[in-house]
Amino acid sequence: ENRIAELLFLPPKVGQKISNKSGSRVSKRLQKQQQEKIASLELVEASKRKASLRIAQKSIMLWDPDGPARKPPRESADLLLSIEKMFQISDTFQRSVKPDFLLMTIGETTRGAIERAYEWLIPIISRLPDTIARLPSNAACFLLLRAYGTEGEERVQLKELSSPLLDHVKGSLKGSFGELDAIRALDLLLSDVASPKPERRKCARRVLQDSLVNTESDGHASKSWIANILSLSYAKALVSYSIKHM
Repeated sequence: ENRIAELLFLPPKVGQKISNKSGSRVSKRLQKQQQEKIASLELVEASKRKASLRIAQKSIMLWDPDGPARKPPRESADLLLSIEKMFQISDTFQRSVKPDFLLMTIGETTRGAIERAYEWLIPIISRLPDTIARLPSNAACFLLLRAYGTEGEERVQLKELSSPLLDHVKGSLKGSFGELDAIRALDLLLSDVASPKPERRKCARRVLQDSLVNTESDGHASKSWIANILSLSYAKALVSYSIKHM
């Protein structure tokens, strides 16, 4: 970046030479004075050049997808934000399915990755509820657990999403999105059922109850959620996988 800025914005370096006309006699003392003067001028010029280069470099940033995350220059960030607002680029990225930038940004499907994405993910799915259908099963489970266990203003925001989230979790557990998604969803919920934290256990049992228990016409549950695991599409895999939590 430093070299690119130098080539683009700064004039080439021009070295100063000591005047030594033929036939003229210059004492060593005078030559030394000239050399010191030139060195001083070059030092000042180098300092100015360095300052100019630092300013010019702020407008250049090489994109290296394999390198560490970097904060863009302030000028570039302001420009990007204004362009994004004008053309609504973020909406395009958030709605994109092929490729799915939302899932790419979440990254892994571990609970830690979902927790890290929580703060920016909730505003997106609040504005675009259809996004829920694209979430990994354990991401929907985690958000539903938060909806059941959160208090205050955040609970109000999540309450509006709890119904579509519950539908998504139900579909995941029943195998609508495949065996792997069913295992991931049940694994997250059972890990909370086995948690030493009472609040986690309470919320996980509520989610499992609402997701797996069929309610009869008289309002009573037909079976417990544990028994209903046996009637799921991938019951064999789910039961064997969930033994570790027991």
